[in-house]
Amino acid sequence: MNSYVVGYEVLGGRSALLEASGNHPYVMLTTTGDVTGYRTDGLLAWIDRDPARPMVWALGDGPAAVEFTLAMGGGARWAHLPHLTPEQAAPLRSDLHDDWDQLTTWTAPPPVPGEAAVGPLDADAEVDALLDLAFPASVSRPGDPRVRRWYGVRAGGKAGGELVACAADRSRGGAGHIAGVAVHPDHRRRSLGTAVTAALTRLLHAEFGNCSLSVMSDASGPRRLYERLGYGNPLARTTVRPAP
Repeated sequence: MNSYVVGYEVLGGRSALLEASGNHPYVMLTTTGDVTGYRTDGLLAWIDRDPARPMVWALGDGPAAVEFTLAMGGGARWAHLPHLTPEQAAPLRSDLHDDWDQLTTWTAPPPVPGEAAVGPLDADAEVDALLDLAFPASVSRPGDPRVRRWYGVRAGGKAGGELVACAADRSRGGAGHIAGVAVHPDHRRRSLGTAVTAALTRLLHAEFGNCSLSVMSDASGPRRLYERLGYGNPLARTTVRPAP
C-alpha cells in the first residue's frame, strides 16, 4: 500500500511511475536514477535524488507542480515542470525560465537526402568546437555521461573532412532521445540538420520503437524540420532553477 506525505501519495520508484504514466517516453527517459514518485489530483511528480544535481519533474497541472516543488523539492537545482507563465513560476523565485517542448515520434522518418553520409563519431574535440560555434548553449557535450554516442556529417561526406553537423544519442531507460543537434553556420540551408536528425531517428526507432527530442517553444524553424520527420505529440515544459 502506498504511503502519504504532505498531502501527496508516495508511489515509490521507477516502476510505479512508469505504470502511473502508461509508460510515457518522457517518464522512461527521466526516471533512471534514484527517483521517488508522488501523485495528487491532476499531478504526477518525481524527484531525482542525485546528490550532484537533484531535480524535480512533473506532469499535469502547472500551478500544482509549483506547489509540489515548494513543498517537496527543497535543494533541487532544477525543476522541469508543465508549462508555466512567469507569473505562475514567480513563487519559485527562479533566475531562469525556459519554455520548451518535448516532441516524440513512434514511426521511422521518411528517407531524406544526405542520410548516407551520417556516421558515428570519435572526435570529441571536433564536436566541442562545432558546438562552440553553432550551438554554444547546448547542455549536451562530449564527456556528458548521458550521451551514448555522437553522430555527424563531414564536409563533402568524406572521411577526414571538416565536421559540419552533429547530434547526440542521449537515449536512456528504453526511450530513444536526440540532443545537441548543430550545423556549422557556413553549411546551413543544405539540409544537413535534417539528414543527421533523420538518420539518428531511424537508428533509435529501430532500437526502441520511439524517439524524442527537445525544441525551444519559440524555435519555429527547427520545429518545422522535426515535424516533417514525423515528430509531434508536443509536451509543453518549463524549466526553472528554484531559489534556495
